[in-house]
Amino acid sequence: MELNANVLNRTTMRRQLLYERAEISALDATAQVVALQAQNPMSPYIALWNRVASFTPAEVDDSLKDGRLVKATAMRITLHLMTGPDHMAFRAAMLPSLRAAGFYDRRFKELAMTVDEADALLPGLSEFTSTPRTRPEIEEYLSRVLGGEPPAGLWRALRFSAPWRYSPGDHPWGFGDPAQFVATESVETQAGEGLKRLVRGYLGAFGPAKVRDIAQFTLLTTDPIRSTLDELGDEVVWYGDQRSGFVDLVDGGFSDGGESPPPRLLGMWDSVLLAYADRSRVIPEDVRKLVIRRNGDVLPTVLVDGYVGGVWRPTENGIEISSLNDWPPQVWDQVEEEAISLWELISGRDPWAYRRHYRWWDQIAAIKTRRLAG
Repeated sequence: MELNANVLNRTTMRRQLLYERAEISALDATAQVVALQAQNPMSPYIALWNRVASFTPAEVDDSLKDGRLVKATAMRITLHLMTGPDHMAFRAAMLPSLRAAGFYDRRFKELAMTVDEADALLPGLSEFTSTPRTRPEIEEYLSRVLGGEPPAGLWRALRFSAPWRYSPGDHPWGFGDPAQFVATESVETQAGEGLKRLVRGYLGAFGPAKVRDIAQFTLLTTDPIRSTLDELGDEVVWYGDQRSGFVDLVDGGFSDGGESPPPRLLGMWDSVLLAYADRSRVIPEDVRKLVIRRNGDVLPTVLVDGYVGGVWRPTENGIEISSLNDWPPQVWDQVEEEAISLWELISGRDPWAYRRHYRWWDQIAAIKTRRLAG
């Protein structure tokens, strides 16, 4: 099999369940695609709507309440939605990086407190957050323990180190302000075993890929990733040399690159847009800077033929679609079907979760803009 751009794109679409919505649960879909970026509370719901047939947001709500699905800081030191077992493994794999993000940060290093002293607070914090707590409640607890107002840099360090997940409330998309944190089980998985599970999951969801792609997805350095791939041994296969070639699970499977995937309306920060160092697999270079902004915002996009070809946003009157290249009438018809379905999903909850990012639309020179639902 020649791993050309078309095969790589189509294989990603298949593994990400973006060819056709799968007749599986939201829980199984989350496991299949390894994790869903959850920086915005609405985005993982839209991600699963794109991938699951007969998707119901209530299934996600219920799974978050009982811990079958977990929203927590993990890969790239940002929020993801994961299955409960994956969260335990991925947290173990990422914990050194999470701790570094907190304890090596200038704001903590300027404190008159050692890492050991901060770590000593964790057992009590875990007990205190056995029921959901907000940041002000946690800081009030720390004030009592420390005998004074906790320094600002301490919160950041403990937020990354403490075994917390976000606790859903009554917000339409599960999580609103103020955020609530609740303790999870202690991490028993060793970092090495957790990284094996994470690399396997990544390759199953996004492979074949290069080592630097896995590093991009996780924000880990390449050395532990290469060591993990060595440990996986016969479970993986290389295409090209192990320095710059592609690696995949032995039984990963390819799409032949023939059939065109249907249009899809992806939410902000959809993981498929962030999973590769070389984003041209899904995002053409001429539109990359339009949809991935300099501050890290990744706009809600329209996939056409497996590639980003437009952006969308909710408006007062429905879903507004802006194309970034010429679409034939049949594509607009397919996009309209998706827009109608998406509007049914979000209008029944809160369609304005992306509103504060709307300033970016003024900087996009669209080929055509149409309102297709509402």
